[in-house]
Amino acid sequence: MHRADYAAAVEHFAECERLAAEDQDPYGAMLGVFNTAYAHLWAENFDEARVLFEKALPMGEALGAADVIGGSINALALILQADGELEPALDRFRQSAAVAEQNNNLIGLAEARGNIAQTLAALNRPAEARSVFLAALEAAEQLGDRRLQADLQSDLDALLDAGTVA
Repeated sequence: MHRADYAAAVEHFAECERLAAEDQDPYGAMLGVFNTAYAHLWAENFDEARVLFEKALPMGEALGAADVIGGSINALALILQADGELEPALDRFRQSAAVAEQNNNLIGLAEARGNIAQTLAALNRPAEARSVFLAALEAAEQLGDRRLQADLQSDLDALLDAGTVA
């Protein structure tokens, strides 16, 4: 997607949030904020994304929307990781994995574990990284998501080739 496409996405999602708020639809407003935040994240507008994910998180908590809670926590961890704040990112990824596990969200669990493993590898903790990657692959296998399996396997292979994972 090009930056112009992200700008259009941000505009549309923000309009969804505005309309939902106008209609007193808290779930729709939450989704508008959450999706606007992701559009900013994909465009690498991390400051805007952070503000919106921090807004979406309590909205998700108030509505019991586990996917928004876990997704917001995971996205905030990705922003921390991009900023080089690996230990705080690792804590957030672990929180995201816990939310996914509590809610039987295998996709979220596999993705969070993959992010945990990559962060552990970046922190020079190869044995832990390998163990978590294998757990992520197992979750993706249980789900039957071949794309996610291939992505995780590719990430693991790259880290093995680089000697970052034992």
